[in-house]
Amino acid sequence: MNAIPNKTWADGIRAVHEEAAGMLTMLVIRQSEALELMTDALQGDAEAARLLTLISKTAKRIDVAKRTRSPMLCVSCPRPILNNQFSFVVAGPVGGGAVNHIAVAVCTKCGRSTADITRKATTGLRRLWPDLRPISVHPTAGHA
Repeated sequence: MNAIPNKTWADGIRAVHEEAAGMLTMLVIRQSEALELMTDALQGDAEAARLLTLISKTAKRIDVAKRTRSPMLCVSCPRPILNNQFSFVVAGPVGGGAVNHIAVAVCTKCGRSTADITRKATTGLRRLWPDLRPISVHPTAGHA
């Protein structure tokens, strides 16, 4: 993964860290799923619109980096992100009211399945959050 490219990126990471208070969620978005996300956004889904905006900004950063001959790297390995051979991973605080998120890219060499992409993104994001570790959330909650 590239070193933190600029102050805006560093500020974004700090904002996510502070808002998350130790609990992040990660969402894998393949490029083929962007059309569905766009459709949902056009139908008024605010979460889809927010995610679409975030991955659009990340795609633009990837494109600009390619043109400046300093391509963005996969979050997990030193491969450059080129030729649309990657998936987006959006990481942010757990909860519906979260404001701050970051998006990174995982190359297809590192992973094609959601599980592999998530695992590789976790590995890469540990450079930002060394204590990052996956936890299992059980869909059927019990009573305490």
